[in-house]
Amino acid sequence: MEIEKFYNKEEIQKNDHRNYFKNQHVKGVEETAKLFSVADNELPFFTPTDRPVFGVFPPDGSPFEARCGNTGMLLRDMSRALYLSLPMNAEIMNYGDGLYPMKISVADKVAYHNLFQPDYSDNPLAGYHTIVGGMEQLIHRLVKDLDENPRVTLKASFWVTSIAEEDDKSFTVSSESITSGRVKGSKLILACNGLGIQQISWTSSYNRATPLHRLISRVQPCQAVKLFLTYDKAWWEEKGLFCGSLQTDLAVKEITAFGSRGKSPEFATLLAAFTYVHTDIFAGLNMPHYPKFVNKVGNVPPNLIPSQLMVDYVHKQLQKVFG
Repeated sequence: MEIEKFYNKEEIQKNDHRNYFKNQHVKGVEETAKLFSVADNELPFFTPTDRPVFGVFPPDGSPFEARCGNTGMLLRDMSRALYLSLPMNAEIMNYGDGLYPMKISVADKVAYHNLFQPDYSDNPLAGYHTIVGGMEQLIHRLVKDLDENPRVTLKASFWVTSIAEEDDKSFTVSSESITSGRVKGSKLILACNGLGIQQISWTSSYNRATPLHRLISRVQPCQAVKLFLTYDKAWWEEKGLFCGSLQTDLAVKEITAFGSRGKSPEFATLLAAFTYVHTDIFAGLNMPHYPKFVNKVGNVPPNLIPSQLMVDYVHKQLQKVFG
């Protein structure tokens, strides 16, 4: 399928926004380092501002075989909390990189960021991309191709509860739904996440459950919050943010504008909050019994509508960030 850059380069170049830390607007490495009183010997730890991790990397650049320059520990064995405890200035830990949980390893974080560095000439996919027409086109394409394959039975909305594997390696898949019942096949693809797999009861002489659970145990669970708010105009452009993200030490952590991709003649959408940390704050603001935000336009599923309390809370933080 055809892909394209998610962000428009020309729109990014129009940006004149500033990050917001310690109740101040800051822009660039120099202003931010001054705000945090970062000493010269601490600059290598100042990774959020496009500075490299302070480590010794092998010739192939693999972060999983790299070692911390100060301690000699492998970065894969070193959590971000441990890495950032090495500099004297603990406030560095609260800078924009606080978007990520402190328990993940430094190697995991570096490997993730290496995928999206815009100036890596040897990586043709550097930067964020999307499928032309939107990511939903991938789902439409998969469903169409599977439906047209005479050897495949596609069962959508089929909540699998149990799987019985026979000695001939055929599968009988059961669902609690009366309408879906059971389906049998010689091969099986389950489209679900780790939590879904753990809720399935397996009957098999091949002991499928144990290796599946062993694989799942290696995946680190990570809660996240994304709150999208849609307005009748892109007011954030008046504040210098046209496309891309800005960082803050407030609970919303990261705010993202999508440029022309996030606008229509009637509406404009902002990713008003994106964070992997302090998710308990948002959970507390979005309890099921709290009054929901009254959505006046568009067909938004009820389970995706936030509480009015959460919207008010995020609006107050947007007012601080944008003035």
